Amino acid sequence: MAEEFQTTNNDEREIDLIAVLGKIFRGIGNAIVAIIKAIRYVIVWALLFVYRTYKFYLIALIFVVGLFIYKQYQPKVYVSNMRLKSICVNASYAINLINEWNYNLYLPEHYRENVKSVQASYMIDYNGDGSPDAVEEYDSKIMKDTTAFYAKKRMTTFLSVQAKVCIEEDSTILEGLSKALLDYISNDSWISGQNEIYQKQYGTTIDRLRREINVLDSLQTKEYFSNEKKSGLERGSDGGYLMVAEKDQRLYHNDLLALLQKEQNLERNKYPYPFLVIQDFSIPLYPINTTKYNAIYSFIVVMFFATIIIFFYDRRKAIKALAKKMGQLDEEMND
Repeated sequence: MAEEFQTTNNDEREIDLIAVLGKIFRGIGNAIVAIIKAIRYVIVWALLFVYRTYKFYLIALIFVVGLFIYKQYQPKVYVSNMRLKSICVNASYAINLINEWNYNLYLPEHYRENVKSVQASYMIDYNGDGSPDAVEEYDSKIMKDTTAFYAKKRMTTFLSVQAKVCIEEDSTILEGLSKALLDYISNDSWISGQNEIYQKQYGTTIDRLRREINVLDSLQTKEYFSNEKKSGLERGSDGGYLMVAEKDQRLYHNDLLALLQKEQNLERNKYPYPFLVIQDFSIPLYPINTTKYNAIYSFIVVMFFATIIIFFYDRRKAIKALAKKMGQLDEEMND
């Protein structure tokens, strides 16, 4: 009897599980069908809307062509990038400083008219090897969705500066922009103060290493030319003989090499200014506002605003009725 009761319970549980799974799958299937119907309804409604108002869209296409022609006659805009290494301050301070920079106050008038924007951003180190791998793009949807991940990969000493400029006959604009930018951030009171402290500390470290090297070198020379005991036998105080080994003449050799290597590394990385230019602005090959870009931009912008205007015009009666109804409800509530 017990075995039969247990078997019955197992069968009931299996039936219940099958029923639950069936409900879940039916729910998923119904949701998928509902989504497909909704998408189909939106597509059909949009097609009917365009068909009903196609005359307005034909007029909008005229504006698309007009905006495209206008954009074609505009000066070509180029994007150029500069990469900097911050010597004495965190990159975040320099990035915020550059993004708040009013470059119109620092550039000559003939340069000022051709600079469209200057924006600084973090450099990303994906594999943690200390070398920049990419530039953090604020407009990138991927980076916006994974802000916490990329924030951990931001480099504290490297930054990138992107400039959008119009380059026509005068290509010296990038050179002038680079100089003005470096002067602006290097002459910041806090950065210049931090650089002064850093240079003093750096020089003190190098001087200390040199003194240590001189001390070890003098000590090694003294040991090398000393006439102290050599190897052999020597009579002790008790009348016996002791074996005396010659002192190692290269006793401080490894220590000296290590200190010399540290000094050379410091000298190699020594830089007197707050920022080191890793990559300066250069003239790009192609502009960003190409013919294809202008065509796509003109179509999207005009059609977006045209659709909004056409929609409100097409639904004007329904909107008026809704507004009238809302007004009546408002009056009833006030009464």
